[in-house]
Amino acid sequence: MNLHQLITCTSDKNNFISIDDYALFCQNYLEFIFDGLQAVIISQNETKETLIN
Repeated sequence: MNLHQLITCTSDKNNFISIDDYALFCQNYLEFIFDGLQAVIISQNETKETLIN
């Protein structure tokens, strides 16, 4: 799924009738996070020492 599909899915309450529907959404979201993100945002306020630890 892409971001637009995830947003469309969450906009329709009929997609969340059973607990399995919630689990499926979580699976799709996690797959998007691992495969669909183009970048990881790191706060510029972090110091090198904080990032190493």
